[in-house]
Amino acid sequence: MKKLFLALGLIASLGVHANGNQQQTTDLEKIKLGCKDPAAVGNQIKPSRIQIVCKDQRLVWEQTRSGYQMIDGRRLVSTNLRTNKTNLSVSPASYEIPVAQTRMECPIMREIRQDITFNYMVTCDEVLDMGSVIDFCLEKLATDVEQNIEAMETEATGRVITACNEQRQSRRQK
Repeated sequence: MKKLFLALGLIASLGVHANGNQQQTTDLEKIKLGCKDPAAVGNQIKPSRIQIVCKDQRLVWEQTRSGYQMIDGRRLVSTNLRTNKTNLSVSPASYEIPVAQTRMECPIMREIRQDITFNYMVTCDEVLDMGSVIDFCLEKLATDVEQNIEAMETEATGRVITACNEQRQSRRQK
């Protein structure tokens, strides 16, 4: 007697590519057929060790520290000297007066990847009741990730955003 060990993998939170989704559906249908009629897939008995692997991979941003940028302020004072005598030459004037710079806080963010994988053993009855593998994984991950958050592997991707630098770039591009 053959025992069937099957692993279905997926990446839940990043979405499934169209070809991957089609393959998952085909694989699930084959397993369902094997559970209903083992002879139709060349087996004598139903599969007994069905494993579904659900991998949740997230890309998130976290603040690592806060930087700052000094922003120049402006003060413009205009004057106009007047007299009741029309023969005096009077001209208005404007003066730019220095003011203290303002310190602007700028968060520095880094992108991190969080990965966690769960293996679920399921029975043929559970497979037959299953709508899709992605729905199964999303339902399981909704609770299991939160309950096992400390088991999540975290790694920096190397992408960093400094809010002040982006602001300066956008000003220059105008």
